Amino acid sequence: MDIRRIENQQLDEAIKFVQDVILHEKDASWSQQAAKSISDFMAERLHKFTVYGLYTTSLQSVIAYEEEKMHIILLLTKLDSRRQGYASALLNHVQQLANDNHFAKLTANVVNSAKDFYHNYGFGDTGESTQAGGMEFTPMEFLLGQQWLGKTVHIHVDHEYGSFHPHIADMTYPVNAGYVEEIFQQTGEFQDAYIVGVQEPLETFTGVVSGIIYHQEDSSAYFIVSRVGAKIDHDEVIQAVGFEQQFYRTRIVWKTA
Repeated sequence: MDIRRIENQQLDEAIKFVQDVILHEKDASWSQQAAKSISDFMAERLHKFTVYGLYTTSLQSVIAYEEEKMHIILLLTKLDSRRQGYASALLNHVQQLANDNHFAKLTANVVNSAKDFYHNYGFGDTGESTQAGGMEFTPMEFLLGQQWLGKTVHIHVDHEYGSFHPHIADMTYPVNAGYVEEIFQQTGEFQDAYIVGVQEPLETFTGVVSGIIYHQEDSSAYFIVSRVGAKIDHDEVIQAVGFEQQFYRTRIVWKTA
């Protein structure tokens, strides 16, 4: 099994693969209208996306996504190669790339016939199904970074409790806010974090990741960090971070006991 990025002249092979699978393999989940619509779209637009292929003796599965948003456009496997883990392997590869580049989630508009596969992988619905091109799609997302839940981290505080907010007039910080030093050392990226349960200015803090706030409109995420062993009230935390998070549609995943 070999996963490779498909670029330049090799894209012709990927386009032919997509067309063969959609148009000629007679998958009952594709209507004739939908098959032609998707096939034409990919022939015209595949070069605009990041594409990876999984090869054994030949190309078996293809994934295409928008690199700037980590939004999956297409995940397709030959009918006689399904249920062998090829699609999951490609998703694992893209998930690792997203983690390496510090994205908070993967998103996809999933054709309804593939919903069970995505659900089993760990994607969740984020909206109602809609129809386009003769097919029904459901928006989904896979939240990244949850491996940090319950982990002990070190926070460098760059906005102390009681200091003035740089963008919200007359607002002082009701929590200490900063970034996770471990992630900065690993990736060079600033993972934002709120420190809860401490009502005094800090410069640094060591605590446990008790929750992660995800923004629905973008790829931002904020860690909620508390003292090791402390029990936190979810409602109180939501109120404490609402000074900034009230401006976004968010989803919070909490550490389980």
